[in-house]
Amino acid sequence: MENRRQTFRHAFDPEEALRVELHLPGKPGVHACELLDLSLGGMRIRLPQKLPELQVGDSVTARLIGREAPNPVVLGLALPARIVYLRQHDDACLCGLQFLPTASPSTNERIERTLASFLLAEQRRKRQR
Repeated sequence: MENRRQTFRHAFDPEEALRVELHLPGKPGVHACELLDLSLGGMRIRLPQKLPELQVGDSVTARLIGREAPNPVVLGLALPARIVYLRQHDDACLCGLQFLPTASPSTNERIERTLASFLLAEQRRKRQR
């Protein structure tokens, strides 16, 4: 299978995953998700169940909140994204998201710097274990 990714993708151990909230435009509420992997260009998340209102191609906002333990991280990033795949997996739904640029170049740079710093720190931490 060909690797279509343009950037390194960091996989998270379930006990160290970041909290993620998915916001659907024009819909009330948020959907808590588990982050499976993350790159500068996107992420893969696990939803506890398939949401009937989600479709491939939909625009969403993924909010990377952080984690409390074992190694606390606070990110607080709201990332505009597009759903690139949805797959039912047992009783959950796997969802691939591609990050979209915002209208502000400075915001895009800040997001990229924050994600790059975080991913580098996570890689170092993983090697030290």
